[in-house]
Amino acid sequence: MRRLPLVAATAAIFALCINPAQAQDEAPAPPPDVAPAAMATPAAAPAALPATTLARADGPRFRWGYNLNLGLESVAGFSGPMGGMDLRLGMQMNDLLGIYVQSFLAFGKLGTEGSVVSGWTGTMALAAMAEATLKDRFFAGAGVGYGVLNNPSGFMLQARVGGYPLMSRVKDSVRRKGLMVGLDMRTIFVDGYTGVLVMGSVGYEKY
Repeated sequence: MRRLPLVAATAAIFALCINPAQAQDEAPAPPPDVAPAAMATPAAAPAALPATTLARADGPRFRWGYNLNLGLESVAGFSGPMGGMDLRLGMQMNDLLGIYVQSFLAFGKLGTEGSVVSGWTGTMALAAMAEATLKDRFFAGAGVGYGVLNNPSGFMLQARVGGYPLMSRVKDSVRRKGLMVGLDMRTIFVDGYTGVLVMGSVGYEKY
């Protein structure tokens, strides 16, 4: 009879040891940690280029150019071939508009038509010019100045047109450069008569 209580106590102790393990085994596993969709980090969008980098730079810059020229001069019934050179220094305000000073020096031989009367002569001039450049390749300009026809001198009007058959942009700069081909027309008013010079020109321009 004493064995029965002992067996019952042993069974109770064994049950207490087994039940917690069974409860733990039967408990459902916690769900895995899942980050909310709203907290997901979106892929970074590519940065948009500022508008200033999309447009090509433009602005004021120093400009200069020179050329050789060849043409004709006519003064008070005398006319003849002339050859010389021009030099231009000034400012290109933007791709369209430029202002500069243009100097001119030429020498030639004038004579009267149907006569042996002739002689060597020289012409100098200086003009303030304004010029428009279209599509980087074509230009037209006009200005006023002063000219010297060998000895007499007076007020001068000047116009020039032409283009750049070979043109490129200067690296890391807003300036352009290229081969210039043009036509210059000068009218000098001196002592009651007029001197007219029409000169074709070929040279280099950085504008």
